[in-house]
Amino acid sequence: PPPTRAKRLLLDLGHSLHYPRVDAPSDDNLLGSGGGYDAYDWLGDSPLTNFAGLFAELGARGYDVDTTSDPLTDFDAAQYGALLLIDPEDFFTAQEVAKLRRDVLRRGLGLVVLADW
Repeated sequence: PPPTRAKRLLLDLGHSLHYPRVDAPSDDNLLGSGGGYDAYDWLGDSPLTNFAGLFAELGARGYDVDTTSDPLTDFDAAQYGALLLIDPEDFFTAQEVAKLRRDVLRRGLGLVVLADW
């Protein structure tokens, strides 16, 4: 059976760094943290690179995580318990902000924002 809405998450990749390689300063700028140090995020943000541990842990806890690179105006909030915005580096359009506000306030979408800098 498909997971319940509460167990379905949507990870936004459209506002994060993308593969192929980009010369962007690393989010992990503490020497030795995260298993090593590199001054740049060479592979962008992805469930297969720097989000792999989080992606695996959520799956182990029964969550189904979908990803999107589409504008946030294009997803159906009724299908997801929460939207994950992890380390967004790009701007959000006024239309995306308005839709997210409606989705959170009227449709019960959870919103998880993790960022640094």
